[in-house]
Amino acid sequence: VTIEASNGNMVGGTIDEDTNQISGNTDVGIFITTGAKTNHVAGNLIGTDPTGNTALGNGGGVIIDQGVMNNTIGGGPAERNIISGNNIGSGVGIYYANVAGQNSIAGNYIGTNKAGTGKVANIWGVGILASNISLGSATSTPNIISGNDKGVVISNAGSQLSNVNIVNNRIGTDATGNN
Repeated sequence: VTIEASNGNMVGGTIDEDTNQISGNTDVGIFITTGAKTNHVAGNLIGTDPTGNTALGNGGGVIIDQGVMNNTIGGGPAERNIISGNNIGSGVGIYYANVAGQNSIAGNYIGTNKAGTGKVANIWGVGILASNISLGSATSTPNIISGNDKGVVISNAGSQLSNVNIVNNRIGTDATGNN
């Protein structure tokens, strides 16, 4: 799914009938690019089989790049994406680079099964190579980022990142926070 220079789109939704299975692609599952704004990705299985328990990976889960702003990946429990099993190509669950404004990631299971209790690894859970990113928030449902080779990678060779906020996530645990 590519959203290019387009605004206000919804990929998925909050009820079972809206769920997309976006899996088995040699390239990225969802690509938001070229100035796209206020798009929402919610309630999808990205890189798994229809049960959300077995890897059927893409070359990457969700990539957000090239001047995009105010896009939301996930949200509350009904908007949770399962972004797991993306272990071919770049193998990143969610990858941000070259964004223009605030974008948020909240309430997703990244690298786990649908229940958040077992490993369905990406190579990286979240890669942040851009400023103006919120990975979780104090008022949102936590992201569960576990089972990946690397949980969260923040890097940008040669330039300084700013306004990267990592709050209220469970990194390296299951959905209960106990295991």
